[in-house]
Amino acid sequence: MDNGSISSKEFIQALLEEDISGLTKVPKADLHNHSIYGTRIEHIESWIGHPVPHPPASMKSLNEMIGYTRKSLYPCIDSREGFEFTSRSALRDAIEDGVAILEMSMDVRFISFFGSSPDPFVFIHDLVESTKPDIHFRPVNRCVQHRVAFNLVFSAQSTSTGMKQRNLLLVFVNPLWKQENMV
Repeated sequence: MDNGSISSKEFIQALLEEDISGLTKVPKADLHNHSIYGTRIEHIESWIGHPVPHPPASMKSLNEMIGYTRKSLYPCIDSREGFEFTSRSALRDAIEDGVAILEMSMDVRFISFFGSSPDPFVFIHDLVESTKPDIHFRPVNRCVQHRVAFNLVFSAQSTSTGMKQRNLLLVFVNPLWKQENMV
């Protein structure tokens, strides 16, 4: 995850000069990334092969944002393929932008695209493993209504046949707990 970090003085200078290249050298954390909204719209357009209406420069309400996404983005990405594409693409974007820690929402709704198979967990596990050298990727599912978050944590075990078995462990996190209280 070494991305050629720059000093605070160089960071301030990059901000003042609007030097995007300089800013990407600063390690940062993105702790609220929504997988299907986490990538650049240009990547979605390239993937689907046609333009998508871009959002307005500002929106007056959350309802306006939801209306835009349902009308313009969902027809393109609200599927298993769309979820997989935008998740991978958002990870690549984060790495290119110098993000060192990425928490990406992997909502249960998206997991439903896979039916009852273990495929969504295998997909998420493979994303974590494939990006380890470049970013600390933490897939998260936040159940806002219950004020509880749970992280998807994977482990691999060797079986007697030498094959790896993937296990899913749901770690429930109370936001009021301190890190040392978590197992």
